[in-house]
Amino acid sequence: MEKERKIFFEKNDSLKEIEKDLRNAKEEKIIINIPRNSPMGRGIENFHRLIEVAEEEEKEILIESIDEHILELAGLAGIKAVNPVFRVRERAVSDIIPKPKKTKSASMRVEERQKEVIPQNTPEKEEREVGVPKYIPSKPKKERRIRQEGRRWVIYLSGAVILILGAGILLWSGLPKAKITLAVKKVSVPLEIQIEVKSSITTSEVGKDSIILPGELLVSKQNTQMMFDANTKRSVEEKATGILTVYNAYSSKSQSIVATTRFEAPNGKIFRLNEKTIIPAAKVENGKITPSSIKVKVTAEDPGEEYNLEAGLLWTIPGFKGTDKFEGFYAKNEDAMEGGFKGERFAPSDEDKLLAETAVETSLKNSLKTQIIVLTMEKFKSFDEASEFTVLNKKIQPLENEPEKFGVFMEGEMRQIAIDEEMLKKNIEENARLSIPSDSDVILSSLDFSYSDISADLGKGEMSFTISGNAVFSAKIDTETLIRDLTGVDEAELRRLVFALPGVENANISLWPFWVTSVPEKKSRIEVIVE
Repeated sequence: MEKERKIFFEKNDSLKEIEKDLRNAKEEKIIINIPRNSPMGRGIENFHRLIEVAEEEEKEILIESIDEHILELAGLAGIKAVNPVFRVRERAVSDIIPKPKKTKSASMRVEERQKEVIPQNTPEKEEREVGVPKYIPSKPKKERRIRQEGRRWVIYLSGAVILILGAGILLWSGLPKAKITLAVKKVSVPLEIQIEVKSSITTSEVGKDSIILPGELLVSKQNTQMMFDANTKRSVEEKATGILTVYNAYSSKSQSIVATTRFEAPNGKIFRLNEKTIIPAAKVENGKITPSSIKVKVTAEDPGEEYNLEAGLLWTIPGFKGTDKFEGFYAKNEDAMEGGFKGERFAPSDEDKLLAETAVETSLKNSLKTQIIVLTMEKFKSFDEASEFTVLNKKIQPLENEPEKFGVFMEGEMRQIAIDEEMLKKNIEENARLSIPSDSDVILSSLDFSYSDISADLGKGEMSFTISGNAVFSAKIDTETLIRDLTGVDEAELRRLVFALPGVENANISLWPFWVTSVPEKKSRIEVIVE
């Protein structure tokens, strides 16, 4: 258990609230801080009540207040009371004053305590006081007011002295200082430059009216699938589809097969080739043939679920039947043939399909665009006019577990040409310098330009646009060297050196404080601003 705790009360806190906090406190010694004009000052019985609660809770209490009236009442009640600011009115008391009987009135309790403090018929009153101070009337209000005003003046004077000393220290540590603001000559160069961007080059070429700039061709691919409601129930006939790996184990020559060429599964089901294909030549070494292969897309000859075939089947080409090629050319399906159906079910209308495809395409396009932005945001700059989105594959699929819905699968690609804008700015500066004398000692102070006429050929990885704006050059001032040359010089020499600088049109010189007549010796106290 902690031995001591201080409790602070607000101006409007009542005796009950103080009692409650006193009972809830776990510490043995409680310091009660009572503000000025508290309701506790309305009568001494409030402090007798505090004594009762303290005795019940076996706690020692002490009163703190800046209110003289509060301190007087607490002292009369026999509670140790002090002013926390000036530490006055501290009264010596022993332990908690014995609890008066509750049946007696407040006036009777005061009278008994006065009797206890000052026995009536005892000549040696001072020696018979046991831990309870006698009541000493407070000083007149006028005397207290004079004393308080005196203390207030001491505080004011102390604060003023501290402020003056602090200001003096700040002035001493910051003195002296010099500030030189230079207005230098400027040259503005208008810009109108044709930019050609090529992803096939790595270095720039800067001409008088044009710049050839390396570009970065960024390619991002992604696929996605989304589900949609199919609210129309109708008769549906769909053919199964899949992919076959066709092998040439026949000869070292390639073999061309036309679209709709038939492939037969072991169960006799026929699938037809979607588009014309050339089967590559087999590899023949020392009379031994190593088959070649190619993957092709095929579609079932008829609709129906019976064409949904398992993976790993061996297929033949009926068109080669009766020839040597029948054994030399064959196919296998690594994945199952799927999608065959015939009957009634929920299916999307043409409008449903169009809306769904548009939604999937928009989502895929935005996703790819975000990927491109992430790739370019740190170093490159890209343009919407120099990007191209292509749908590589799309498929509308029924969902077995959700017959009232359908899925749209889509694969897309985003191609984007981007430039290194920092490289472009350096090239623009180089181009602008061609318009000013080569012996001019100037630096680029500002560059402002905009892009227009943006066009791109994503197939070639090229882009072009026009730059329009202004490049502003200003006289070059070596501030570090200037500060070094100015240290310690007087004001007259300072002005001579500053106005002798090439390219300076005007200057504003300030030495601080006003009595300083030379530049500080320390470089850190000299500031040069070039405008």
